[in-house]
Amino acid sequence: MDESELGVEIMNYSKVSCNVGINARPEKDPDAIRAKYRSKKRGKWIQKEFPGLMDSRVAVMMLTVILNSNYIGRYNWSDTGEYERMRKAGSFKGSSLVLVGAAHTLRDTRKEDTENKKAFPAFKHMGENPSIAVTPKSVIDEASSVHFDPYRNNTSMAPDFGVWVESKQGPKVGTFLVHDPESLMREIFGNIIEKVSRKLTDLSQKNTA
Repeated sequence: MDESELGVEIMNYSKVSCNVGINARPEKDPDAIRAKYRSKKRGKWIQKEFPGLMDSRVAVMMLTVILNSNYIGRYNWSDTGEYERMRKAGSFKGSSLVLVGAAHTLRDTRKEDTENKKAFPAFKHMGENPSIAVTPKSVIDEASSVHFDPYRNNTSMAPDFGVWVESKQGPKVGTFLVHDPESLMREIFGNIIEKVSRKLTDLSQKNTA
């Protein structure tokens, strides 16, 4: 699913960096971005084992060049004033793409007292406009029982509704859980959405958009 399918023009892009200062911003020089990601030994291994994946990774990082870009998750997600500064900087004004770990789309309680409560789930606290979270099925399958489900219980937060969405290239390339509160999900996907279970592995996979 891309922005053209949703009828949305992305204006802002933020990515996680837990060890940068308040005034730090992502690299804007495209040559520097290419050099950073293509010169690493791991990058060469990825290119050899998974042809095309490195190009996709570089393409995502290039969003910092063409969009209003920022970092999120400073100081290991302990910066409680970060969202407000980002709002003032315009990072949430209009349509935004925010790249965070799955813990910040699927968990609604924190592990550590030092973490910002509004980082779980982050997409429900960032801006005034409604947000949709997209989480890879592979991550849910591998980590739910240990890293997600124990932090989804006994919460008063309104439940999400979701649907499994396949990549244009098919399920082998990627299947994703698209989820958000019911009203926006139903507006986009209609009646195929289902309530997302507190136990993620219980979510039915019979509907694929």
